[in-house]
Amino acid sequence: GGYIDYLYDENRWYVDYKTWLSGEGYIDYICPQIYWSFNSRNTYPFYETLTRWVNERKNASIKVYAGLPAYKVNEKLVISTTESLVDTEWYNPFILADMVRYGRRAGAEGFIIFDYEDLIDAKNATAVENMKGEW
Repeated sequence: GGYIDYLYDENRWYVDYKTWLSGEGYIDYICPQIYWSFNSRNTYPFYETLTRWVNERKNASIKVYAGLPAYKVNEKLVISTTESLVDTEWYNPFILADMVRYGRRAGAEGFIIFDYEDLIDAKNATAVENMKGEW
Protein backbone atom coordinates (compact mmCIF):
# COMPACT_ATOMS: atom_id res chain seq x y z
CA GLY A 1 0.00 0.00 0.00
CA GLY A 2 0.96 3.62 -0.30
CA TYR A 3 -0.21 4.65 3.18
CA ILE A 4 3.22 5.83 4.27
CA ASP A 5 2.13 7.10 7.70
CA TYR A 6 0.35 3.90 8.67
CA LEU A 7 2.95 1.47 7.41
CA TYR A 8 5.69 2.54 9.79
CA ASP A 9 3.63 1.85 12.88
CA GLU A 10 5.42 -1.38 13.73
CA ASN A 11 2.60 -2.50 16.01
CA ARG A 12 0.10 -2.21 13.20
CA TRP A 13 1.77 -3.42 10.01
CA TYR A 14 5.26 -4.57 11.03
CA VAL A 15 6.75 -2.69 8.10
CA ASP A 16 10.10 -0.98 8.56
CA TYR A 17 10.34 0.71 5.18
CA LYS A 18 12.80 3.29 6.55
CA THR A 19 15.35 0.53 7.20
CA TRP A 20 14.52 -1.17 3.91
CA LEU A 21 15.11 2.07 1.98
CA SER A 22 18.36 2.91 3.72
CA GLY A 23 20.16 -0.37 4.40
CA GLU A 24 22.01 -2.80 2.19
CA GLY A 25 20.63 -6.22 1.42
CA TYR A 26 16.97 -5.65 2.26
CA ILE A 27 15.30 -4.81 -1.04
CA ASP A 28 16.22 -3.99 -4.64
CA TYR A 29 13.11 -1.88 -5.26
CA ILE A 30 9.90 -0.78 -3.63
CA CYS A 31 6.58 -0.08 -5.32
CA PRO A 32 4.16 1.90 -3.18
CA GLN A 33 0.66 1.59 -4.59
CA ILE A 34 -0.22 5.26 -4.92
CA TYR A 35 -3.80 4.84 -6.03
CA TRP A 36 -4.96 8.37 -5.27
CA SER A 37 -5.43 11.31 -7.60
CA PHE A 38 -3.74 14.69 -7.37
CA ASN A 39 -6.76 16.09 -5.56
CA SER A 40 -5.69 18.06 -2.50
CA ARG A 41 -8.79 16.87 -0.64
CA ASN A 42 -7.28 13.39 -0.51
CA THR A 43 -5.37 12.44 2.60
CA TYR A 44 -2.62 11.13 0.34
CA PRO A 45 -2.53 13.11 -2.94
CA PHE A 46 -0.47 11.37 -5.60
CA TYR A 47 2.49 13.70 -6.11
CA GLU A 48 3.03 14.58 -2.45
CA THR A 49 2.77 10.96 -1.36
CA LEU A 50 5.18 9.68 -4.01
CA THR A 51 7.62 12.47 -3.17
CA ARG A 52 7.57 11.36 0.47
CA TRP A 53 8.35 7.78 -0.55
CA VAL A 54 11.24 8.89 -2.75
CA ASN A 55 12.61 11.16 -0.03
CA GLU A 56 12.66 8.26 2.45
CA ARG A 57 15.15 6.45 0.20
CA LYS A 58 18.65 6.87 1.63
CA ASN A 59 20.29 4.13 -0.45
CA ALA A 60 20.59 5.27 -4.07
CA SER A 61 20.83 1.68 -5.34
CA ILE A 62 17.21 1.01 -4.31
CA LYS A 63 14.69 1.82 -7.02
CA VAL A 64 11.31 3.40 -6.35
CA TYR A 65 8.57 2.42 -8.77
CA ALA A 66 5.17 4.07 -8.48
CA GLY A 67 2.13 1.83 -8.55
CA LEU A 68 -0.49 3.43 -10.83
CA PRO A 69 -4.22 2.61 -10.76
CA ALA A 70 -5.50 1.95 -14.29
CA TYR A 71 -8.57 0.39 -12.66
CA LYS A 72 -9.71 3.84 -11.45
CA VAL A 73 -9.70 5.53 -14.85
CA ASN A 74 -13.19 6.60 -15.87
CA GLU A 75 -14.63 5.73 -12.46
CA LYS A 76 -16.73 7.89 -10.16
CA LEU A 77 -14.95 7.88 -6.83
CA VAL A 78 -16.29 9.37 -3.63
CA ILE A 79 -13.72 11.25 -1.54
CA SER A 80 -15.94 12.12 1.38
CA THR A 81 -19.42 10.83 2.11
CA THR A 82 -19.93 13.49 4.75
CA GLU A 83 -19.40 16.28 2.20
CA SER A 84 -20.58 14.36 -0.88
CA LEU A 85 -17.31 15.07 -2.67
CA VAL A 86 -16.62 13.16 -5.87
CA ASP A 87 -13.12 12.89 -7.31
CA THR A 88 -13.67 13.69 -10.98
CA GLU A 89 -9.97 13.61 -11.86
CA TRP A 90 -10.33 9.99 -12.93
CA TYR A 91 -12.42 11.14 -15.92
CA ASN A 92 -9.44 13.17 -17.16
CA PRO A 93 -7.95 11.30 -20.18
CA PHE A 94 -4.49 12.57 -19.15
CA ILE A 95 -4.59 11.32 -15.54
CA LEU A 96 -2.18 8.40 -16.11
CA ALA A 97 0.09 10.53 -18.32
CA ASP A 98 0.19 13.18 -15.60
CA MET A 99 1.06 10.51 -13.04
CA VAL A 100 4.00 9.37 -15.17
CA ARG A 101 5.19 12.94 -15.71
CA TYR A 102 4.86 13.94 -12.07
CA GLY A 103 6.20 10.57 -10.95
CA ARG A 104 9.42 11.22 -12.84
CA ARG A 105 9.56 14.71 -11.37
CA ALA A 106 9.24 13.19 -7.89
CA GLY A 107 12.14 10.83 -8.64
CA ALA A 108 10.46 7.50 -9.43
CA GLU A 109 12.54 5.26 -11.69
CA GLY A 110 9.55 3.46 -13.15
CA PHE A 111 5.90 2.51 -12.89
CA ILE A 112 3.86 -0.61 -12.31
CA ILE A 113 0.25 -0.44 -13.45
CA PHE A 114 -2.68 -2.24 -11.85
CA ASP A 115 -4.38 -3.99 -13.42
CA TYR A 116 -3.83 -5.45 -16.86
CA GLU A 117 -7.53 -5.91 -17.60
CA ASP A 118 -8.18 -2.20 -17.13
CA LEU A 119 -5.02 -1.30 -19.01
CA ILE A 120 -6.37 -3.00 -22.17
CA ASP A 121 -10.04 -2.06 -21.65
CA ALA A 122 -11.38 -0.05 -24.61
CA LYS A 123 -12.95 2.55 -22.30
CA ASN A 124 -9.45 3.47 -21.10
CA ALA A 125 -7.76 3.49 -24.52
CA THR A 126 -7.35 7.28 -24.69
CA ALA A 127 -5.89 7.52 -21.19
CA VAL A 128 -3.50 4.64 -21.91
CA GLU A 129 -2.38 6.14 -25.23
CA ASN A 130 -1.76 9.47 -23.51
CA MET A 131 0.26 7.67 -20.86
CA LYS A 132 2.33 5.88 -23.52
CA GLY A 133 3.06 9.31 -24.99
CA GLU A 134 4.85 10.18 -21.76
CA TRP A 135 7.13 7.15 -22.12
